[in-house]
Amino acid sequence: HQLQREIIRKLIFNPSLRYTELKPSNDIENNQFDFHLDRLIHRGYVEKTPQGYILTPSGKEFSSRFDTDQIRVIKQAKV
Repeated sequence: HQLQREIIRKLIFNPSLRYTELKPSNDIENNQFDFHLDRLIHRGYVEKTPQGYILTPSGKEFSSRFDTDQIRVIKQAKV
């Protein structure tokens, strides 16, 4: 989902972000943003710490296949 990709992109360039810093815009309702943030946490890509939200090791691995300019996952060839 586009919102989940935006969350990942922001965390790639920041070591940790608070909820308000992570939320892309005020146009998105909190419950919609919470849903997508919870999905990333449930998948193990994002973790909530006392300092804020961070990428987990598997989130960092996932982000290595991420095109930050176009905000999409790059498809890799099968070996």
